[in-house]
Amino acid sequence: MKAVLIDTPRSADLIETDRPTPGQGELLVKVRATGVCGSDLSGYLGLHPYRVPPVVTGHEMAGEVVERGRATEGFEVGDTVLVEPQTGCGECAYCRAGDYHLCRSKRVLGTQTWPGSFAEYVLIPPRCAYRVPDGLSLPAATLVEPFSVGLHAIAQAGGPSGATDARASQAFGPGATVAILGSGTIGLTLLIGVLESGPERVFCTDVRTFNLDMALSLGAAGVFDPSRVDAAQAIRDQTEGEGVDVCFVAAPAEGIFDQALAATRSGGEVVLVAMFDEPATVDLSLIQQRERRVIGTLMYTRKDFERAMELLPTVNDRLSKLITHHIGLEELPETLGALSRGEIAHAVKVVVEMGVQ
Repeated sequence: MKAVLIDTPRSADLIETDRPTPGQGELLVKVRATGVCGSDLSGYLGLHPYRVPPVVTGHEMAGEVVERGRATEGFEVGDTVLVEPQTGCGECAYCRAGDYHLCRSKRVLGTQTWPGSFAEYVLIPPRCAYRVPDGLSLPAATLVEPFSVGLHAIAQAGGPSGATDARASQAFGPGATVAILGSGTIGLTLLIGVLESGPERVFCTDVRTFNLDMALSLGAAGVFDPSRVDAAQAIRDQTEGEGVDVCFVAAPAEGIFDQALAATRSGGEVVLVAMFDEPATVDLSLIQQRERRVIGTLMYTRKDFERAMELLPTVNDRLSKLITHHIGLEELPETLGALSRGEIAHAVKVVVEMGVQ
């Protein structure tokens, strides 16, 4: 089968490799569509902590079951599925509590221990497979995974999929103000998810005009380019000088965390979603002196995936707007390089479709 191997940092090649054979508890899935994630680019650049060359990465995927191993009841050959690309050990305290995304022994698709979807076939445990809803295209199905990242972050902040107390239940409701710093795929899925709970206003930032225009088209109340204006001050100016109730950090830019704190009101909340390649310096006084809360968020769990699928009928048209480029597997090595150098204009989500020339 064909696969794209990142053999060394900044080097990717289309290779021929053996088609895997499913063992017990494994489905062999033919990849039909797979998204290119920022973490794939980080792996391509040699900066990701887990997607380390040599590696076949890729994890936002949908495809067709073509072969079943034993103990894979519930699925049949020919089923179209999308994939939750992580699995815990099933035995640790985190897994027993349902927090398998925090398992220290979990496997993640697109790493050296679990070759990813930048290939024609992948092996998937049945617990990671979900049937593609009727009427959803396979390219659109690849967006369920990044949308789940956004919904999990919202839940961590007490949003619509995980409110646990009175303060949290109001975090994104009427009258609430929210900022999302970084309007790439994750930032824009956050915007779509937050808007489902009806906040008063959501502000977005990015250094790319196309992405800011996309945020406006999806419902942002205001957008700011931090390379041109003081975005934190602009957000405070739009919130009577106070700052927003909740601010999501959705891009690993230098200085963005201090910017988030400065854009958040006293007693407000900053949610860290982006994965930083380098250690970040933070002015802790901005947390302490205004009693701001900081929350970290990592990937998602099954309930976030299920929530994403529940929302698909109402958000699919908006999510599908995020797909800006379609390519074939043969084009992927060159595309990874071009994306990493910022050479592809107006790119939000690039989707690889098998068979596209």
